[in-house]
Amino acid sequence: MIRALKLLICMLVIILIFGACANEVILPSKLTEPEQTTSEIQTTNPLIGSVFSEGPNWIVTVREGPAGTLTYGYIIFDDEGNELVDIQDSGAPGFTFINENLLRADSPGGNAMGFTRFFDLEHGLYSPEYTNVLLFDYGLVIYRDWRHETDNVFYDMLIVHDMFDPEYNRNEFQRDFRTGVFDDVVPHELRLIDENTLFMAYYNNQNELVEERLKLR
Repeated sequence: MIRALKLLICMLVIILIFGACANEVILPSKLTEPEQTTSEIQTTNPLIGSVFSEGPNWIVTVREGPAGTLTYGYIIFDDEGNELVDIQDSGAPGFTFINENLLRADSPGGNAMGFTRFFDLEHGLYSPEYTNVLLFDYGLVIYRDWRHETDNVFYDMLIVHDMFDPEYNRNEFQRDFRTGVFDDVVPHELRLIDENTLFMAYYNNQNELVEERLKLR
């Protein structure tokens, strides 16, 4: 009788030990399974890290380019939330609201150059890319350009036209701006008196200050 009782007690102890071991094996497995799934989703999601910044009417994206460089792009939306344009391979853009419907995007370039586009969010218009914009007003944009006469000679042009259509109300003025000094590659003063009159003051190659009122088409 006593031997039978001892045997029963031993069997109960063995059952309790195996039950405890089984619980220790199953519990960690159940805890680690969700963590592995979450980690797998994060590393395979292609959207993670692609959005650089967002604004009311734009999203800026970034990706890695050649030799580890960063390449930016941006998408512009009109006031109804529709995609207006998708610009790729841009410098890191900055955005400025000229008014509630007119948006300006500026991207840096090499050799102190800057690139500018304009977006009419109400009418769904966007401009070409302009280099080193000097002035814009009355629906016009003004910038400087260079024209080559020969391989080694070029002259300065001041270009004025409609902000969204370079062929509409286009004006080209050839002038003798002083060259060779970085700070003097733009006119000394430039302003639109009205939509038909441009005032310009500049130093020429003889270091003379020239003032002009130019009639626009």
